[in-house]
Amino acid sequence: MAKKIRPENDIERLTNQQMVLLTFLIAIISAIASAIAVIRFYERNPQIVTKIINKKEIVQQTIEKTPEVKVNRTVVIRESDLVSKAIEKNSQYLLDIILKNEDSDMKVASAVKFDNKIFTSPFDFAPEDKIFINNIEIKKIGEKNGIFIFQEVEGSLIKDMKAITALPKLGSTTINLFSKTHVEKSSVIHKINDQVFSQSLKRDNISLVINLSGKVIGLGINGKIYSLTYFKN
Repeated sequence: MAKKIRPENDIERLTNQQMVLLTFLIAIISAIASAIAVIRFYERNPQIVTKIINKKEIVQQTIEKTPEVKVNRTVVIRESDLVSKAIEKNSQYLLDIILKNEDSDMKVASAVKFDNKIFTSPFDFAPEDKIFINNIEIKKIGEKNGIFIFQEVEGSLIKDMKAITALPKLGSTTINLFSKTHVEKSSVIHKINDQVFSQSLKRDNISLVINLSGKVIGLGINGKIYSLTYFKN
């Protein structure tokens, strides 16, 4: 025989006010039960609870103490790029020697100036011929190892070369600047002494010899490289 539910215990017959009170009562009971469960859990595992509570602080400290990450990048530099930059840096030191006579004006050689002297390849000229650089007349004052040495006729009007110099290394690549449009590569093959080296390129006209870093090694002619200090002696 089915047991009958008394009218005052039938949930379906509760009024709206009674339903609100019942819901509120259930929420209070659930909150109390959760609090009891947390307290018991803390008593058994206090360290875990502390870590959970301080999680934000721990994350912030970790981020602050993390060192900066350094990324190593490999940059590939082509030799052709080094050659172009070295030529661009030093081609300004090449000077054009102009020979003027009764017939014509013509370029006869390239030259460089340092230590108040002008160095150039040997060329033929008559005593009455006039020789100029940038419309400044120059005269021959000497010769050394097949290289002509000139000076200005009146004062020092042409600026000296202000390049960074370096000694060549055996086996290293050299760049020979014969003019602003004539460039050839070579290599150092032998050390004759502290100021003279031999290179694989042999030309009978002078060149400004530089390395791949753009530093001036010296003057090249007939397969040899003469450091700039060689001509100061």
